[in-house]
Amino acid sequence: MPTKTAHQAAVDALLPETARAEHARRVQALRARNAMLTILETAREQQGITKQALAELAGLDASSVRRLLTSATANPTTDNAFRLMAAMGIALEARLPTGERVQVVNPGSPASLSPASLSPASATVPTPGTARRRGGRAARAPRGGSTKLTAVTPAPPAPA
Repeated sequence: MPTKTAHQAAVDALLPETARAEHARRVQALRARNAMLTILETAREQQGITKQALAELAGLDASSVRRLLTSATANPTTDNAFRLMAAMGIALEARLPTGERVQVVNPGSPASLSPASLSPASATVPTPGTARRRGGRAARAPRGGSTKLTAVTPAPPAPA
């Protein structure tokens, strides 16, 4: 039997068994969000784009972009994250439980920065776990398969 980490022992001691699965889902979501923000900030730095310039490319307020890329508690909307990805030439695809791959953000398309093309509602792929209840609490994700989002190698920046 594997040895428990101190963190796992604390979780087991503090949370009833019925709440542990929800806690694990929340931790997984936070890790994914942090990874996405790290990808965005790393790509911005590698491309030599200022936060101000990125905000202009994405059609967002400069203060919002600064907050998203520097705050430890940043929690961007999917719309803002997709706008930032498209502005930096980052493609994003989802792999469905069936194995099918669906392009979510396609920076190569002419409409890639339009609000309609960046809205999660425009995708034909359901995004489990993103529904919100009244009061801002997340609704439970459906059981069964999972949708894995994968960042694809950034495309070269569009010529100026």
